[in-house]
Amino acid sequence: MDEWMLTIAAGLLLSIIHLVAPKLENIIHGKHKQIMSLSAGMFLAYIFLEALKVVFKAHLELGVIIIILFFSGFALYHIFSKYLYQHTKDRKKLEVELDELLYAGSAADSIFTGFALAVILDINEPVYFALIPFVLHSFSATLSFQSHHGHFKTPKILQYLLAFLPLLGAVIGEAVILETGAFHYLFAFVTGAILYISIRHMLPEGKEGDLVYFAIGALTGSILLIL
Repeated sequence: MDEWMLTIAAGLLLSIIHLVAPKLENIIHGKHKQIMSLSAGMFLAYIFLEALKVVFKAHLELGVIIIILFFSGFALYHIFSKYLYQHTKDRKKLEVELDELLYAGSAADSIFTGFALAVILDINEPVYFALIPFVLHSFSATLSFQSHHGHFKTPKILQYLLAFLPLLGAVIGEAVILETGAFHYLFAFVTGAILYISIRHMLPEGKEGDLVYFAIGALTGSILLIL
């Protein structure tokens, strides 16, 4: 299968998950933390055992800009996450703006998920394993997205359109790669961003989360990548 066809198919799969996940909510209800922990383990296994090798190899060939982009992906996601808390003082205004930001952030995350997957699958030797944590992440993200739909009373037709944001992101990612050939630059940036997302948003703090599912995800990811 041509790489662009694989990317579009993967983006479409993530969009389909956004459509069907709400219908499976009764089945996976109460498993949100387990799904998050499992996907975090697999994401981190992929980053440390596969993605960083690509980043550092690209660094040797293309120079320090690769490391700068890797750090930029990590840092910019942190800045985006913290900006509102640093600049909004009024509590009521903060709650309203936070709700709006979370909704916009969920939409942006859906696009970025498709974009990141497009970049990762465009590697010379596609790591199909990388699709698994993206699928798990999409299930988890969709359940969060649904709560925003209910809060803002989003019309059904718009909900269906928003479900295709991962596909849109995948198309954008593949188009940018084909037009610019800047795969390694984009890969470094995306890897940094995913590293931040995995550590900050997918690894629950304190007593939250599920250590068993995280360990299963990390172990499974490690075995699949080593084989």
